[in-house]
Amino acid sequence: MVVRQEVPVGDVVLRLSAEQATGLGLAQGHPYEITCTIHDADGHAVTFPGAVSHTISAHWLNTPGERPQPHPDTVLFHRATVCRDADRMTGPQIDRAAHRALEQLRRLRDLALMDRSFDWPARTAEVDHREWERIAGLVREEGLDAYDPRADPDAVEHPPRARFDGQ
Repeated sequence: MVVRQEVPVGDVVLRLSAEQATGLGLAQGHPYEITCTIHDADGHAVTFPGAVSHTISAHWLNTPGERPQPHPDTVLFHRATVCRDADRMTGPQIDRAAHRALEQLRRLRDLALMDRSFDWPARTAEVDHREWERIAGLVREEGLDAYDPRADPDAVEHPPRARFDGQ
């Protein structure tokens, strides 16, 4: 399903018709809208000189609560990996790593818009990016020369072990 609407600025609100909502498999009788802000590659909001037509592939649209979330063990695994990778990095190195994580997240989100198989990698990339940003903030706030996960009370040192008992 494709949703189209003419919009004059980078803040986009696409209200779905009842037919569009039904076509997306959403519950009937509820109003739905897709909201977003268009950004350039540097993350700055874009304003268009006139109305432009946006086409959004909406096959990925879920109602609130339907978006699958990573298991807590998956979150811990990704956080532990970032903490390990950040060990002994300087502030500028961590900032570059956080920027790379953001670029990866944006790429995966873009891919997930067209192909649901990229939805899960995008979710885990969100975890990675949040952890890089958390560590970057800690290094800045504390004025550290380098990151040391052993001195970080919120660091995840060991990823959880794989469980094969169905839990």
